[in-house]
Amino acid sequence: MTDSYKECLKIISDFPTIYKRAAKSPRDILKQSGYYDLFNNVTENDIALHLNSNAGLVDTWLLYTENIRHQPAWGIAGNGNSKWTVFFTGDEEEMEFTFDNPIEACAKMIKMTMEEIRKNDRG
Repeated sequence: MTDSYKECLKIISDFPTIYKRAAKSPRDILKQSGYYDLFNNVTENDIALHLNSNAGLVDTWLLYTENIRHQPAWGIAGNGNSKWTVFFTGDEEEMEFTFDNPIEACAKMIKMTMEEIRKNDRG
């Protein structure tokens, strides 16, 4: 793993905190992370490995999801039965993935959120 790849994982994993504190647009955060150049290489498994060392980020993403007030959007939620759901709510489309592991669920949420931002980038 290169240093730039590790930095990308760090930034996209901490996206909610950066977005809240730095007053940067989602597009600017992705540009800063290098994700636009690395997106084909960034895997949910690598994100999960990063999250394993930073497990508090799962809670950060749960709080971020609770505050989303727009569609389309990806979200993550625990159902209280040791199951985690990553979901997409859009105007015409909905998807849902269920996981037994919160780290794997959060990695899915992060990857799909970054892809949604990248695909909708008009800049």
